[in-house]
Amino acid sequence: MLLRFLFGNDIFISYSRKDGNLYATRLAEELASRGFTCIIDVYEGIPEAEIPRAVMRALRRSYQLVVVGTREAAASPNVAREIRDFPRIGRSRVVVGFDGSVEGAAWQKDIQGLAVQNEDSDALRTGPSQGIVDLVQASFRFKRQKQRLAISFWTTLATIALMLAGGGTWLWSMG
Repeated sequence: MLLRFLFGNDIFISYSRKDGNLYATRLAEELASRGFTCIIDVYEGIPEAEIPRAVMRALRRSYQLVVVGTREAAASPNVAREIRDFPRIGRSRVVVGFDGSVEGAAWQKDIQGLAVQNEDSDALRTGPSQGIVDLVQASFRFKRQKQRLAISFWTTLATIALMLAGGGTWLWSMG
């Protein structure tokens, strides 16, 4: 967790280059303009080949996963692997679907319980809607806030425990 805090990325975007490249690139650009660091493998590796280790490392150190759920992504073993390997504990996942493409995806069981955010298929040519960009941003900030509250709670609890232990030791040494 400390490594992710110090060196992690904000958002990893999983997509298929066959039909989601423009959408994913524009989503990353829009999020970057809002101050987020985004990982998109457009310049890494060879399409349809095994995912490079550097990309998988970036995936595991990202706070949020955004899946661009196009028809080609639904059948992509690499998208399935990215979804499966993304750590779920304490992290946010957003799935964007186009015209029911997520239904029946090879990785549908791995996103069970998540609401699929539907986007018009024209967005694959024009880029993400403001609603989707706002949703990704809000989801990220909500999860980050929740993590900070949890860290504050456990830090406070540990401090109180140390103070009580120190006070007990002092009283014992006095008696």
